[in-house]
Amino acid sequence: MKTLVSAWQDRFEKPDAGVILRVFDGRLTETTFTANEFKSAVERIAGGLKDAGVRKGDHVFLSLTSEPEMTVYFWASVLIGAVPCLLFTDYGADALSVRFRSGAADVLILDQDSPALSTAIDASPGLRMVLRTEDIKAAMPGSGFEPAAPGPDDPAFMIFTSGSTGFPKAVLHRQGIAEPILRSMKNVLGVQPGETYWCTAHPAWITGTVYSVIGPILGSAVSIRYTGAFHAKRWLPLLGSAGVSTFYTAPSALRGLMRMDDAFFAAFELERLRAIFSVGEPLSEAVYEWGRRVLGRTIYDTWFQSEAGTIRIANLPGDEIRPGWMGRAADDSEVALLDDELVPLPDNSPARVGKLALRCGWDSAFLSYAGRADLTVSKFSGEYYLSGDLAARDEQGRFKFIGRDDDIINTSGHLLGPFEVESVLTADASVADAAVVSVPDPLIFEAVAAVLVLKEGAAWSEELELRLKKAVTSAIAPYAAPKRFIVVKALPRNDAGKILRRRLREHLRSEKLEES
Repeated sequence: MKTLVSAWQDRFEKPDAGVILRVFDGRLTETTFTANEFKSAVERIAGGLKDAGVRKGDHVFLSLTSEPEMTVYFWASVLIGAVPCLLFTDYGADALSVRFRSGAADVLILDQDSPALSTAIDASPGLRMVLRTEDIKAAMPGSGFEPAAPGPDDPAFMIFTSGSTGFPKAVLHRQGIAEPILRSMKNVLGVQPGETYWCTAHPAWITGTVYSVIGPILGSAVSIRYTGAFHAKRWLPLLGSAGVSTFYTAPSALRGLMRMDDAFFAAFELERLRAIFSVGEPLSEAVYEWGRRVLGRTIYDTWFQSEAGTIRIANLPGDEIRPGWMGRAADDSEVALLDDELVPLPDNSPARVGKLALRCGWDSAFLSYAGRADLTVSKFSGEYYLSGDLAARDEQGRFKFIGRDDDIINTSGHLLGPFEVESVLTADASVADAAVVSVPDPLIFEAVAAVLVLKEGAAWSEELELRLKKAVTSAIAPYAAPKRFIVVKALPRNDAGKILRRRLREHLRSEKLEES
């Protein structure tokens, strides 16, 4: 079985002067990298990491602000047998500290200092080494690097995913994920060697790591990276002028494009655009129909998770698409719906909603949650992995996302656990209790809503609202800040004292929550 390292060696076995990366900034200024240049840069950095004392098996956290550095340092870490983890650079100090701790960070590599990083570093005694990119580059050896030879079940990289009852979990994937990724790039997304391909996901997401940092590199595609802020007046010219063939993005980004007048899109030539794929949240019928009407393209929905590794459900070119449905099981997936007793529903019961599960044995499955054998075991029931999603199935075997079976919030493509935000809110001197839930949002899919109980003598005010938003932004990230606050006398709880978040969600959706 191929590992990421052996697949890299196969890909770069022969000299290749063809362009492999095209990096565009917010002004669409382009910088290109050939395969030879990219290989040389990665191997020089890998040698520099080894000389700096980074070892096989080290958990290497990457807080990098630019491309191709994120991709280069990821691959350099993989080649020496370390386990890289890409981070969002807007994380606050608490979010970073939690990830350093739960991911057992050994090494941090950064290209810019920040107060959040400094605070998190000071709070992480297990962090053995902090390296700056300029120091690594200055100490790089000239040549002669030899990559490690890991086994297929050795850990390869780490991704963080949120938990509904605790802090984020560190998901470990194995070296043997190389073949599933290559197969998925070819058979699901249809990307061919030499084609221009653009995955818009940030590299710290599982989609970005697998389908931007790894997939196009190993699959010999020409990968587009855009480092500026989202704007339709940048994305559309880039789609056309760069000759993108396959475009992989999120419904929230597509809804951002939909805000432009239809006439805006007529000015752009998209004749090379073969397929648009969507991931990260449900693709609505409205977005699907807009794609057909305005772009003249079918948008194909896909589904997977950090733990799943690669796309597990998809609509594919040539399929009969049912708008609003995710598609059928893809690649080597065996997808089931389970009832409340975790028993598979019969295939001939399409009208029922069940817990979306994957039969164990698919070859891109995660290894474990780092250091949390208990949580790893809890995600499985018998021969099934429990996704935490609810879905329906029709007579043709297509699946439709219904919602979460837990309290995870999907906002702007980020999965956010309520516990993280509640911990920040209840640290404020005016807040006695807090529950964080999701509310529907037309642009970001779900917005964060905070239901608060104030301490005796405290009063709600604009000043308190701004203070709480700032605290969450500083501790976690801007996307985690509540968009809505509701003050109540008490939170609904069951006999065991657990917050009844589902009841809160239902009341907020029906506007029945009584404010105090």
